[in-house]
Amino acid sequence: MHLLSANASRMLSRAFSLIEVVVAMAIASIILMALYLGISGGFGLMNATRENLRATQIMVEKLESIRLYNWAQLNNLAFLPDTFVDGYFPAGTNTGNSVGSAYYGTVTIGEVPFTELSYATNMRMVTIEITWTNGTIPRVRQMSTFVSQYGLQRYVIQ
Repeated sequence: MHLLSANASRMLSRAFSLIEVVVAMAIASIILMALYLGISGGFGLMNATRENLRATQIMVEKLESIRLYNWAQLNNLAFLPDTFVDGYFPAGTNTGNSVGSAYYGTVTIGEVPFTELSYATNMRMVTIEITWTNGTIPRVRQMSTFVSQYGLQRYVIQ
C-alpha cells in the first residue's frame, strides 16, 4: 500500500480530473460559439436593415421627383424612363470605385384602381419597385402613390 504524505495528499485533492476539464472546455466552447453567432447575426441584421433603408430612400427620391413633373410629362411614356439602376452609396459620396449593392428599379405609371369615380381619369397611380440581392437572397420592395392632374403639383409650370 502506498502511503502519501499529508502535503502530497492535499496536492492531489486540488487537481481537476480529465473529465472535469473536458466538460468545462465543452461548456466554454458552446458559450463562445453562441457569442460569435450572436454577434455575426447582429451584423447581418444590421446590414439587411441598412440595405432596406437605402431601398426606401431610392423609392422616396424617385417618387419625390415625380411630383415635379407636369401632367403632360407624366403621361408621356418617352419622357420618363421606366427602369433605373442605383447603388448602395449615393453618387458622389463614396471615395472608392465601388457603388455597393446594385438596386434595380422599375417605374410604372398606370390607371388608378377605382375607375368608377368621375375624377379617376384625372389621376394616375405611380408604382416604384426596387429589387436587389442581399448575399444570395433576392429582395423586393415596392411603393405606390397617386398623382392627380389638378392636385398638389399645380406649382409646376404647365
